Amino acid sequence: MAMAGQFDEPLTLELLDPSGRSLILHDDAVQRTLTEKETEDLPMGPEPPVFSA
Repeated sequence: MAMAGQFDEPLTLELLDPSGRSLILHDDAVQRTLTEKETEDLPMGPEPPVFSA
């Protein structure tokens, strides 16, 4: 397996967060507490990872 430093082209890594729970935030993002309704609507339990090529 090649290491990132061994590629001839730049390497791009995209982190997918379909549920929006990873806390990967933009500098302009505003963090807030969810409302009770928003909390109730969140899916519960483990989710399979998402891989995309």
